[in-house]
Amino acid sequence: MLSVTYGNEGSVSNGEVLSNTLLNSAHHEQMYNRQLVLPGDVIHAEKGYLKGRGLLVDPVDGQLVATVRGVLERVNKLLYIRPLKSRYTGEVGDVIVGRVAEVGGDRWMLDYGGGGSLASLPIGGVNLPQGEQRRRTDTDRMNMRSMFTEGDLVSAEIQKVVSDSGAVILHTRSAKYGKLYNGQMVRVSSTLVRRQSSHIVENLPAPFDHLQVVLGLNGWIWVGMRPKQSGHIQSINFTQTEKGYQDVDQGSRKAIALLCACIEALGSTFTEVTVDSMLAVVDAARRRGLEGKDFLVPGVAAECANEARDVLAGRKVVYDDEDDDEPMKDATD
Repeated sequence: MLSVTYGNEGSVSNGEVLSNTLLNSAHHEQMYNRQLVLPGDVIHAEKGYLKGRGLLVDPVDGQLVATVRGVLERVNKLLYIRPLKSRYTGEVGDVIVGRVAEVGGDRWMLDYGGGGSLASLPIGGVNLPQGEQRRRTDTDRMNMRSMFTEGDLVSAEIQKVVSDSGAVILHTRSAKYGKLYNGQMVRVSSTLVRRQSSHIVENLPAPFDHLQVVLGLNGWIWVGMRPKQSGHIQSINFTQTEKGYQDVDQGSRKAIALLCACIEALGSTFTEVTVDSMLAVVDAARRRGLEGKDFLVPGVAAECANEARDVLAGRKVVYDDEDDDEPMKDATD
C-alpha cells in the first residue's frame, strides 16, 4: 500500500480520499490525481521498499519524507520523485542541440545547457568534407574552424558519458547531424522534451512541409529549412546533402516564426513538447487567424496552449469544417 500525507491535512491511499479538506482545495485535488508531492510530505509505503532520489528517512521517527517538488514514481519496489524542473543530465544516445563555445586542440567544446559544463566533440567524431573515410591529420586540426566555429549551432548525439566526471562526449557521424542553418532556436525546460522515436522531424504538414524540427532532449529546439539532398552517395551513415546559408522567402520565415511561437507557448504553460502538441497549438492559432507576431500579445500564447492541451486530452471537441455551424464545445457537454 502506498499513500501520501500532504502537510498536516491527511493522506490519500489506494484511490480513497481520507480527508475531506483535500477535495476542498483545487490545488490538493490536483496533487491527489497526479501524486504530486512537495518537500516535507510524508510517503507511506509497505515494508521492503527501496528509497530512490528525492526521498530521505527522517532520523527522528523513521518516516519517508520528500525532499523535492515533483511526481512520485514507483518501479516495482523502487520509490523516487521525478522533479518537475531539473538540470539536464545527458545519457548515451540522446540527441541534443548545442552552441560551439571553444575551438582548440583536437575538439570543439559545446554549450548545451548542462549547468555550465561543456560537452566535447572530438574531431574524430565528425564527418570530413565529401564523406572521406581516413585518419585525421594535422591539416584537419588546423582547418577545424572551416567546419564549426564559435557561435555555431550544432545538432549531435551523445556518444559517451564519463562516469567519474560526468563529462559528455558527442559525435556527428551521420548526415542528419551537423551544423544548423537557416532557422531559429527555441529554449524550453528539458523536462518537457521526452524521448521519442525520432527527434529530427521532417514529415510535417503544409505549410511546414519544407521545414525541419530538431527536438533536443536538453530543451534546445531548432526550427529551420530542411537541407536538400544533392548527391547519390547513400549509406547507413552518410547521405550527401546541401548544407549552407541560403535565401529564405517571406512565407518560410512566417512559418518558422509561427512554429517557434507555438513551441514557446507550450514551454510557458509547462506543456510537453511533441509534434502533436506543436500542431495542436498551430491549429488553435489558425482558428483565431493568428501569426507568429500575435503571440507577443499577453494572454494569447497561454490561451492557444491551454486549448491545445484540452483538445489532446479529449476534454474539448473542435469543429474545423467551415460549413459546420456548431461552435467549439467541451467534450463533457
